Amino acid sequence: MNLALSSKAGSLSTYVYPAGYDQTKMGLGPGMVQSNQAGNEGKWVGPSPIALARPVETGLLVPNIQPDAISWSSQYDWVVLADNAAVSATRRFTLWRYDRTAVVNQWALQGSIVCTIPSQGTQGTYTNRGHDLIYEKYTTGTVSISNGSPTLTGSSTTWSADRIFIGSRIGFPTVAGDATTVPVWYEISAVGSDTSITLTQNFAETTLAGGSNYIIEDLRIVFCMVNGVTAANGGMFMVAGLRYENFTSGGLTISAATTTDKIRAVYWMHDGNVTSNATNQSPGGIAADARVSWTEHYVYMLDAAAGQSRFQKTNFRAAMTLTAGRTTTTSNFIHNTGQQAVTGTVSTMACLILCTPGAGGGPRSGVKTLFWITTTRVYSAVVSGVTSASTTFHSGVMTETPPGATTTYPATAAFNSIAYDSLSDRFFVLTSGATAFQNYWTQYREDAGQLDRIIMTNNRQTLQTTADATAGVFPTTLLVNATAVCKTGITYFVTHGTTAITNLLYSLPLGCDWEYASSSNSRVVSPVMSTTGWTQFVAAYINHIEVIGGKTGTNLGYEPGGSRLYYRTSGISDNSGSWTLLDDTGDMSTVPASSTIQFMVEFRTLTMTCIPGRLSRLCVEGAGSAMDSHFQFSEKNTDRANKKFGFRISTAFGTTIPTLYLHITNAVTGDTLVSDNSVTQAGTWEKSTDGGSNWVSYNSTDRANETTYVRITPASIADNVNALPWIALS
Repeated sequence: MNLALSSKAGSLSTYVYPAGYDQTKMGLGPGMVQSNQAGNEGKWVGPSPIALARPVETGLLVPNIQPDAISWSSQYDWVVLADNAAVSATRRFTLWRYDRTAVVNQWALQGSIVCTIPSQGTQGTYTNRGHDLIYEKYTTGTVSISNGSPTLTGSSTTWSADRIFIGSRIGFPTVAGDATTVPVWYEISAVGSDTSITLTQNFAETTLAGGSNYIIEDLRIVFCMVNGVTAANGGMFMVAGLRYENFTSGGLTISAATTTDKIRAVYWMHDGNVTSNATNQSPGGIAADARVSWTEHYVYMLDAAAGQSRFQKTNFRAAMTLTAGRTTTTSNFIHNTGQQAVTGTVSTMACLILCTPGAGGGPRSGVKTLFWITTTRVYSAVVSGVTSASTTFHSGVMTETPPGATTTYPATAAFNSIAYDSLSDRFFVLTSGATAFQNYWTQYREDAGQLDRIIMTNNRQTLQTTADATAGVFPTTLLVNATAVCKTGITYFVTHGTTAITNLLYSLPLGCDWEYASSSNSRVVSPVMSTTGWTQFVAAYINHIEVIGGKTGTNLGYEPGGSRLYYRTSGISDNSGSWTLLDDTGDMSTVPASSTIQFMVEFRTLTMTCIPGRLSRLCVEGAGSAMDSHFQFSEKNTDRANKKFGFRISTAFGTTIPTLYLHITNAVTGDTLVSDNSVTQAGTWEKSTDGGSNWVSYNSTDRANETTYVRITPASIADNVNALPWIALS
């Protein structure tokens, strides 16, 4: 008898794989989602679909570039982008919220802020060269506050010493450290001491007794700019004391700092020269290190002057001594390195990152390192070697050798920007959109070996709101430059145009590619399937959506990346079993029979279009049955509503019928639901010799004719389960 079990995506119960492993549910690894939209093709599981936002077509009308992101929760990322409008004396930042769990409407625009920039002399106009979004949660000590009062009292808190900024938001969570449990956020208007904070409004909730949890969100942006009129007004800046709600549809204006520290303002992180910003007037990027303490947090700015590289190191959390909004050398500036020559032209497209890569970092594996770009090289500098006046801080360099070497793909000589994805432990090297049509996803290497993969292409698709709504969406460079930031498998990729056609913001699940799934766990794991009674496996299949978009005859759909299927028949209950990859035929004819089986699917996301696959159904086929050969299951004499199971005696025993055993398992989980036998009869056993028209109590008399049936009603069985029944002799 041929048998088949299937699992259909859409509304299966899920858990986060592997941490919450549950064999009875579907596991979703990092970057995986389940869709339950209308129609059969709306029900699928796989990597997060590509999501598109159109900055210029929002109410803000602000072209966005150079994304940076933080994970505010397991569900939401905050993505902040810089202003790419015409140069001016002010600069804007726009905040978008991305929902990792959604399959439609992932992007939500929060709003923007307008930064008024401190300067000296003729102010001039500014161009953004890179920024880091800084988000930290302050939870030291506990608090108390009375209903109707604006005054918060702390216990074991050090708010003043730890430099809490006025303007930051504070909430009182129901779960310690979890910002998602805050019902109402308040704004800080004053920090009176280490143990006293004043809110901008009276506390409107139930009085909090001493010992209550709280969270202060420290939100700021550290950024660098070049000044097109007065070069000395360029350099490093910080806007601090922000809260999520400051990003508004109208663009809240943030004032330039003057002489007051720890307020919501824009600060110039000056190199300390009294008369001018003497160094790093042409920054190429900025990268913040991890916070050491609430008064020690370093950021590095790259100098992109011709033919060389140099770094400026600053502590942006130290107390600031300010003159007209700019810091002095004794407060925040740490040091400059000397200059060291580079090959190629240093990029000015947010081309600096700081990370501690794993094995994908090659010779920089496990070492905190700065990486930056010239047109032909990726340079690295171990952070510990970026010291004052050093001219030997370069640690190594990666050259451009495309996959297949230059006899297969030409080298672009147009490296433009770089990002790092921690989930896949790989670097995203972007090239100039104006002259090159390929980007790289690769390990870092210094042996002149080939880069790992080429991704993306330019097919000149334009996706403004007036485009055909059926078109499949995928990233394209559109002959303009692009930058990106990677956040745990999801890449936020933006093209640097200024129009609705050329300024597009994408989310792409690039780091979820199957090549890295063994370490990233970016996988879909099926519930366990019961195959009790199967004498052999035949094959396993996965159904997937073959074309994304273009379903109305417009021919605007595109093929997604592939998927591959694994199975295991042991180590299922505790997730200890190893997986075996099936080939593209799905053949399982040599797999030994087993009472349970489980499947896992991985997906290809690193392709020319980067469109991820969508799995709709998984099916396993087998043969044989545990049913004793004298019996056949009878659908006719099974009463599902009343939980009665019918069986036909298809072959005579030739003697008195021996003791019969009824087994019923959960067809999904393999769990035993019922075990009974014809002697003890926990349930009700009946027999019919006229095809089920009349029933009597069961007896062990052998088969009387072709219409001899046995019917069993279990004493107890759960509702709404997929039951697999059979009769055996043991």
